[in-house]
Amino acid sequence: MKLRPEAKSTDMTSLRNGQPVQILGSIERWYQVRSGTMTGYMHHTWIFVDQYVTGPFEARYIQIKSFDNLADLEAFVRSFPIKLSAYRASNGWYAVTLAGTYDRNSAIEITRRLKAERSIPQDSYVTYGNTYMQRVCCN
Repeated sequence: MKLRPEAKSTDMTSLRNGQPVQILGSIERWYQVRSGTMTGYMHHTWIFVDQYVTGPFEARYIQIKSFDNLADLEAFVRSFPIKLSAYRASNGWYAVTLAGTYDRNSAIEITRRLKAERSIPQDSYVTYGNTYMQRVCCN
């Protein structure tokens, strides 16, 4: 947990993985959180929000693209040859993933293979999807 909403801010404490926090607000990509008697900031990617769309904590998504608007997202999804899903993310953007979730090792292997085949962008990555707030499309 940080004192201010910035990476170089002073560390206030370390929380163990899975320790509940109360989200009080959001600034840019930082949540203001409370844990016990302490209030500070944690980056959106550090928090697993159990009210979001995500499946089991161990499940991984393969994110291949992001868009700042729904029109571009829909055009991309319609033209892509692989089945996709799209989510509204906590930063206000839309995340595009391969359909479904995977265990860690499978996700890594699939990502490597599809990048080598040039079937997905080279900057695609494996993620928990812990910032995916709402599924917005795809069949």
